[in-house]
Amino acid sequence: MEWEEEARQADDEIKAIIKAFNAGKDVSVMLNQVNVEERVNTWIHCLEPFPIDNDYYLIIPIVEYFHYHEDLLDYHERDFYQGDTHSNKVNTVNGMTPSKDMYDSFTCLERCEIDGAILSVEVDSHGMNGLFFHNLGIFKSEADVIKHYKNIIYDTPSTSLTPIEGTFIFDGKKIISHSDAELVKLYDRYITPRLSK
Repeated sequence: MEWEEEARQADDEIKAIIKAFNAGKDVSVMLNQVNVEERVNTWIHCLEPFPIDNDYYLIIPIVEYFHYHEDLLDYHERDFYQGDTHSNKVNTVNGMTPSKDMYDSFTCLERCEIDGAILSVEVDSHGMNGLFFHNLGIFKSEADVIKHYKNIIYDTPSTSLTPIEGTFIFDGKKIISHSDAELVKLYDRYITPRLSK
């Protein structure tokens, strides 16, 4: 079948990417060539190069996590936002876990180790069509994957008041992309001023 041949061709290219990456070469052009159309999706669905399980991360734009353009009190009662200590601020931010419908709308991140390199793919739910895999990345470590996605900026700031933070990486229990000190700063920026109104 044609899609099986496409998957095998993508597999050969991805093996070459891993080999070049492990040799210290710049593989950005090679990644761009494999990250077109539905090549990564076909590769994963056809050859199942690594297991897809519940060990995924959610990639959540920070402004959406904090419901920046909405009323915070639509999501939690005022006493939920306990901001009197640093640990309370951290616990509050981690406790603002996404709802089920938010899970369905956010992109997930799957990772695996193949031949000493960490491969990542973004996964979106396409309803009855199932999962769609795209945007293959290659990294030296899982920490590099998290750092990369943490720094993605979705909205270009138009004024000094425009939120410019990138994304949270959420492991299903807590935010793993940001330190406690960063979460405190984000609480002070996104929650405190909105509760004083």
